[in-house]
Amino acid sequence: MELLEYKNIYDNEEKHFFYRANHALFLSFIKDLKAKNVNALKILDAGCGTGLLAKKLGKFGDVAGVDISPQALFYAKKRGIRVKQASVN
Repeated sequence: MELLEYKNIYDNEEKHFFYRANHALFLSFIKDLKAKNVNALKILDAGCGTGLLAKKLGKFGDVAGVDISPQALFYAKKRGIRVKQASVN
């Protein structure tokens, strides 16, 4: 991915329809798990990108993120996400 695109995602992820819808789906799934009394969730956001979803998931359990891109990790760390550089493979 173009390095400048990570800045674009970081700046627009909260308001862009694609990310908002994507995050809503994941958060709905996690809420359903919590409603079934699943406690102490350990969540891995594989391919966490700039980290906004991982940040949102933090209210449901312990979250860690991985991404292959150092640029993506730079922005995820700015959001306060615990991340490591790794491939999802």
